[in-house]
Amino acid sequence: MSGIREHYTRHELQKCVLPILTLIRVSPNALREFLFGDWEPFGIDQEDPCDFYNEGTECLQYFLFRLLFIAINDLALHRTVDLDNRVKWADFRPHYVFISAGPQGKSECPPSLLEILLVDGHRLSYDASFNTNHDYYTAGNDVVEKPKETAYSFSSGISLFPIDRFLRYKDLPDLHRFFTTLASDSSFASQYILSKLPNLIQNIFKIYGDEPLKPDSWAGKEIVDAFNYLLLEEDLYSQKMFPELTLTDSGGKILNGEYYFSDPWWVYESKVSCNREFLSRIFEDDFQGKKRGGGGVFRYFE
Repeated sequence: MSGIREHYTRHELQKCVLPILTLIRVSPNALREFLFGDWEPFGIDQEDPCDFYNEGTECLQYFLFRLLFIAINDLALHRTVDLDNRVKWADFRPHYVFISAGPQGKSECPPSLLEILLVDGHRLSYDASFNTNHDYYTAGNDVVEKPKETAYSFSSGISLFPIDRFLRYKDLPDLHRFFTTLASDSSFASQYILSKLPNLIQNIFKIYGDEPLKPDSWAGKEIVDAFNYLLLEEDLYSQKMFPELTLTDSGGKILNGEYYFSDPWWVYESKVSCNREFLSRIFEDDFQGKKRGGGGVFRYFE
């Protein structure tokens, strides 16, 4: 996939698809509004196309605002997300002081109006605003009130919920060395993992070269996120492609979808642990595994 197509595919998924899909998962009335409501994009004509912005799509702000508050109303009345087993919890006006497992030792998300956590580790944060101003503009000889849709705004963000098994910003120097190994090594394992990383990450390393990356920089965040998403890959390990590695009984169960516990969150953490051990086994000198948390200790490879 080209870098441009990859960017827009990711932007569309994170700014439109997942935010809407998550809201209609937790709220029957939001689903009803999505299916049967009037959500024609605002301000669309041949001379005023709908463009993408960092916050999402400008032309859908009013609809997304309505969808968000319909979902909030449902959640406030029923206080449950049991309608969908892919949602772990929802939190209205969440407040974070300190989360030690986060890449910087704190929450990645800014303060938001609503936060929804999915069992696959994606954390959706939503914010919105409106005002009661009635603004006007001149159109020829007429004074016209601006459409009500312009008084509403909506924004959303997506991040991975921090768990102890994830990489953190302090791992950036190690990740830099690891990527250098991948890029300079022609082995199958190196080229395979390199192909799993987004074009954006490969370009960042090309631009910065050997220059140390600051942990709080945009590039540093993108790199840590990319490697953590790599740890979430469903099919990162393949027995056919890496026959030299032998799965333990625990590893076999994880790869075959046979889990010790039915809790989706345990499944999520186990996949991350399994992939982290996989990388530490095939790149023993360059990618260090992480001490496993939790009560039991599992090894996924012999």
